Amino acid sequence: MRRLLKAALARFKTNPSSASGPAILMYHSIGENSAGFTVTPAEFRKQMAALREAGMPVVSLDECVRRGKAGNSPPAVALTFDDGYRDFEENACPALREHGYTATVFLVTTLVGGTFRTSKGLEFPLLSWDDARRLQKEGFSFGSHTATHPKLSRLEKKGARRELAESRETMKRELGGAGPLYLCYPHGAFVKATTRIAREEGYAGALTIDPGRVGPKTDPFALPRIDVNAKTTVESFRASLLEGKTRKAASC
Repeated sequence: MRRLLKAALARFKTNPSSASGPAILMYHSIGENSAGFTVTPAEFRKQMAALREAGMPVVSLDECVRRGKAGNSPPAVALTFDDGYRDFEENACPALREHGYTATVFLVTTLVGGTFRTSKGLEFPLLSWDDARRLQKEGFSFGSHTATHPKLSRLEKKGARRELAESRETMKRELGGAGPLYLCYPHGAFVKATTRIAREEGYAGALTIDPGRVGPKTDPFALPRIDVNAKTTVESFRASLLEGKTRKAASC
């Protein structure tokens, strides 16, 4: 227990985040299912409306990181969606289009067009490359969730590099190489060697499931996010953004 606490404190010291800086929101599924990480379409619409009512700008992931690193920037949020579920297009996009909001979706490149199975046996259809290209033309962006969705912290360096390199190459081949490519650590699992490999493989930054906001001292390869899930009410959603109340997210 003492070692775990020491490791947690060490990570916080190397990745301090501003309580008032730009926020990266973490979503997974937008639908009607029993997964704890799922937000219903109705709640998602309420959340997007809450952002508009609060006058909170929704910016691209890269712009959010840039503002946070610059410091003293106006409040803003970036919307991210892990795993690339098909319900992103079916249930999230209508609300995003209504408000003119953009978002970044992280794809597991070997699973694109197939099915994602959770640890509890739930199955989710995934976006295809054709879907991704169509959405990309609308202004949505895509990032890497690795090639096969492993816990990178458990892999040897060679295996971790293969996951990141193969995924990046596939993303470039299927979606082109324009714009910065961000990585999202599966299950939020990473170690110092993982961040070094991500830099070496040419990623612009990497996202965690650690709570917090982006500040001038935030490591761009250990970016914190605010988790939004089935238990998130509109009230707690507003509190997370306006009062800086965050908590540790569940891994996926």
